Amino acid sequence: YVPQGYGSTYPSMGPEYSTEGSNSGQCAFIYALTSTEAFVGVLYAGFCGAVIFGKVLRHQSRAQVKFSDVVTIRYGTGVIGTDEDGELAEEVEDAEGNDSICSVGTFTPSVSIHNLRHPFPVLEFRVVNENCGKQDGEIIDANLNVLASFEDRASTFSSLRGKTIDPSKFVPKTMFRQVMIELKAHPFFQRVWYAKHILNGSSPLLTPDARRKIRKNRGFWPVELNNATAVRKSIHFNQLLVNFSGVSNMSTASVYAQKKYSDIDIVVGYQFVRCMYRDDSGAIKVDCDLVNDVIEQAGGGGEPF
Repeated sequence: YVPQGYGSTYPSMGPEYSTEGSNSGQCAFIYALTSTEAFVGVLYAGFCGAVIFGKVLRHQSRAQVKFSDVVTIRYGTGVIGTDEDGELAEEVEDAEGNDSICSVGTFTPSVSIHNLRHPFPVLEFRVVNENCGKQDGEIIDANLNVLASFEDRASTFSSLRGKTIDPSKFVPKTMFRQVMIELKAHPFFQRVWYAKHILNGSSPLLTPDARRKIRKNRGFWPVELNNATAVRKSIHFNQLLVNFSGVSNMSTASVYAQKKYSDIDIVVGYQFVRCMYRDDSGAIKVDCDLVNDVIEQAGGGGEPF
């Protein structure tokens, strides 16, 4: 048995199919209708293919990472930090950029309290790889780029001097400053990434008054600013814009993610809880449900929620 097809079917306008006395103009509408139908069908198929391809490509280019919804600021004794058991243990990344769990005596803080009269506060947020524990779930050559946006009303008013404008139509000028973080590049992002920014005299997040007090205090953090209320008042910015980029080891595609933080997302005097643990087999796991959990910093001094 051989199945028979219908062959090729198409509208004919050739003179070989016309007979004497017939009026070929009677089929002009059919010719136009079938030609338009074929043309629209090709466009529709191509359009659907492009939409599906774009959706798949957009999903592949999204980095499977989770940012913490809060930004913590530790100050004073909280810069060194102890966990809830009172041990010097924290999830950090070693010099090679590998995630690890430090034990007592192995954690070296970025700013030592013994070298400064009062250590500079540390602003911190973290990023969790949602594919941790999966085969080829790592992100290669990951990068974090942090920018701070500010509303420059003074320069905008100076450019509009002598003009009368409606206050409801006033749009302040937006300026951006680079925020330097420790370990802004990660060659093999596997589990948890802590982004830390030290609020020292060169930090763009500090107010001019706070930077002036640091200069007067010979480059040290002033005593009068060493409390949660003063630290909160010493910080000024509109938004923190975080851009994450890298190459997925699973799909070998470039992946990206973004996060925005405002001043209401900051908690002063708190630190993140540990979200990495070892299971019964000894493998390191990450509890993604704890990415936003914080506790009061070592030595207390957290601002009330």
